[in-house]
Amino acid sequence: MTNKITFLIADLNLRGGGERVTVNLANALHTHFGFETTIISIQPLENELPYPPHPTVSVESLDIDLHKKGIFNKFFSKIRSIIQVRTSIGDESTDVILGIGTYPSILLRFVRRSCSVRIACEHISLTVPSWYWSLLRRLSYPGLDGVVFLTERDLDRGKVLNRNRVVIPNARPFSTDTMADMESHQILSIGRLDPQKGFDKLITVFSHIVKECPEWSLSIVGEGGLRDKLQSQISKLGLEHSVTIHPPTSEIINHYLSSSIYAMTSHFEGFPMVLLEAQTCGIPTVSYNCPTGPEEIILDGRTGYLVSPGNESELARKLIKLMRDPTLRKQMSRESRKRSEHFSEERICKIWNKLLNQYISLTNDPVFDLPVE
Repeated sequence: MTNKITFLIADLNLRGGGERVTVNLANALHTHFGFETTIISIQPLENELPYPPHPTVSVESLDIDLHKKGIFNKFFSKIRSIIQVRTSIGDESTDVILGIGTYPSILLRFVRRSCSVRIACEHISLTVPSWYWSLLRRLSYPGLDGVVFLTERDLDRGKVLNRNRVVIPNARPFSTDTMADMESHQILSIGRLDPQKGFDKLITVFSHIVKECPEWSLSIVGEGGLRDKLQSQISKLGLEHSVTIHPPTSEIINHYLSSSIYAMTSHFEGFPMVLLEAQTCGIPTVSYNCPTGPEEIILDGRTGYLVSPGNESELARKLIKLMRDPTLRKQMSRESRKRSEHFSEERICKIWNKLLNQYISLTNDPVFDLPVE
């Protein structure tokens, strides 16, 4: 008998880390372990998804528009989603339901307990200040069967939410036999163009260090509401010939392979996929040690550098150190590639497989028994 796993996600149309991880995990669990996997998007599905699931993975939608403007529209969308989750998912035959992100995980509280095992999967740091979501977690998560966190830091903070807690990091989204060009004079940074990512700070720092290393350039890849503001900042600083903002692309690996340093200036993260991608391509990384993820991905001094959040002078020093030393870049490149194996799809899927089978095989009061090496 084939075991069935359902993923509930807010909006599968988004080009984000949570959406990418969901599709990759659904594909991998089906391909490697034979699970029958279904992804349910609360938001209506568009014609072309940014991360297409494998043809054997079922994709459905509750057809509820979560992005409507206005307090009343948002309120009624939330009520509709509660009703739909209880009626639609509650009637489906599935062994385990995974809530991807805070809101879908909260909705799992309304799925009938006898239907299936319900597991919350957090994809953002619990340190992000939001009394609203913190309160909803405290009210709903204790009634679920377990919570999966991405980092050890959040595992400790989440001890008040559920006794069944475990850390399962994201897997690297791809693998490649090609290493990035350590002779390149390009710094890369990727992400949504919004305040969370701190690209304005990175541009400011680069405006200072490029004076000492004028042959270097900075490439930013992403889209978002701050594009015009960032472009204006680039122009005011006279960086039009050394800083470029590129649109998202399905061939993102080409940006990695043509760069020799990755920089991340986020104010907060869940578990940044871009750092996994950079390591997979053998790129040394310099990142603010924001909550959460960087300190569990980067080996400070070996695969890159962790910088105190907001410390622009320290960020500049670490970047210049790598920019001036190609031998150091090559050494860290090799270490980064080795480190990426820790987050291989095979290893991470084995952990998920053990967790899911524990729950499927135990019907009375199951308890997590991880990690798996």
